[in-house]
Amino acid sequence: MKKSLLFIILISLTLGISAQSWLPKVEEMAKEKEELTFFDIQKTVNDHYSAKNFNDGYYLNDDGTKTKVPGWKQFKRWECYWNSRVNIQTG
Repeated sequence: MKKSLLFIILISLTLGISAQSWLPKVEEMAKEKEELTFFDIQKTVNDHYSAKNFNDGYYLNDDGTKTKVPGWKQFKRWECYWNSRVNIQTG
């Protein structure tokens, strides 16, 4: 009983957490377009991070310290995997 209650509490706490700050932009684009391509998602993420003080998976703070960007490695792995498998004309 305690384990199942703890499991339910942990699941309910994590449902609202989103590690990728660019994901709402992609979801918004998906509502506008009928089908998203690899290049649409790639451009959205690159535009999102190019507007910030960002370098190689880290934000550079005003005081010069680095803060790790959550989800960056996962996105780069996804991008690397699909980059060689996607059709250049259709995305």
